[in-house]
Amino acid sequence: MNGTSWDLVLTIAEGWQWHVALKVSKRLNLPLVTIFHDWWPEVVELPSFAQRLFEKRIHDLAAASKLIFCVSEGMKARLGNKAKSVVLYPIPNQLSVPKKPIRFQSKHFTLAYAGMLNSIFATSLHSLSKFIAGESSLELRLFGGQPEWETPFYRGFVTRSQLEDELSQADALLVVVSFDLRRRVWAETSFPSKLVEYCCFGRPIILWTPEYSAAAVWAKTHGAAMVVSQAEPEAVLEAIARLKGDPQQQQEFGQKARHMAETLFHPDRIQEQFVQGLERVVGEWRGQHG
Repeated sequence: MNGTSWDLVLTIAEGWQWHVALKVSKRLNLPLVTIFHDWWPEVVELPSFAQRLFEKRIHDLAAASKLIFCVSEGMKARLGNKAKSVVLYPIPNQLSVPKKPIRFQSKHFTLAYAGMLNSIFATSLHSLSKFIAGESSLELRLFGGQPEWETPFYRGFVTRSQLEDELSQADALLVVVSFDLRRRVWAETSFPSKLVEYCCFGRPIILWTPEYSAAAVWAKTHGAAMVVSQAEPEAVLEAIARLKGDPQQQQEFGQKARHMAETLFHPDRIQEQFVQGLERVVGEWRGQHG
C-alpha cells in the first residue's frame, strides 16, 4: 500500500495546513477527504486579487478530493461537486434531555444567547442589547467570552452544566448571523454550531439572520425556527412580541427544534454519516488498487 498503512488523507479546508494534506495525498496516491466548515477565503482578510486566487485554490482542493463533507446545503451548492459531496452538520456535544417539562412564562420573557460576543457578531448583539435595555418585560442573557462592548446583560463564561441549565430555562434561544454583505458567502455556506446545540433543549429558536443564509434556508425548509430577516433590532423585538403572545407557536417551535435534535442533528446519525463516507472512499480505493 505504497509503503504506508494509511488508507486515506483527511483535512479541513481552513487555514493553510490543507496544502500539506493535498501534497501527501498526491505523493502517496491516497484518496483525499476534505471537511468544509467555513468559507475560508471570506474569513481571512486579503486583497481582492489574493482572495480570488485563494477561492480558486479552494475549488481545486474540492476537485482533488474523493469525498467532500459540507457543513450545509449552501456549502454543497457553492463547491458544485454534488456527486461526491455529503452534507455533514456540526455534531452536538450530546443529545440533552430537558430535566423538567417545558413551560413558558406568560409575562416575563427571557432570550438567551451563547457563543461569540465579538468579531462579526458584535455589531448585531450590541445594537440589540442597547435596544432591549428599556424593556422591563424582556431580559437578554448573553453567555460567552467577555465582550469588547458594555452591556448589562452579560452573564459570563459559564460551565457546560450551568449553560445547559440556563438554556433549558430560557423562553427562547437566539442565533445571530452577520448582515454584513462582505460576509455574504460566509453566511450562505456556514452553519452555526450553536443552532445544532440549541435544538436539544426544545425551546423556540429565533434566527436573526439574512434570508439568504444557510441557517435561514434550513429553518424555512423544516419550519423549526422563527426567522427575523431584517437587520434592525426592532424587528427582533417585534418577533418576540408575536411569539410571546402565541403559546401554541411557542410549543410548536420548541417541539420542532427538539425533533431536529432527535433526527437530522442526532449525534449518532451524524457520526454514522461520517464513518460511512470514509468507509466508502476506502472501499473504492482498495477496489481500484487491489
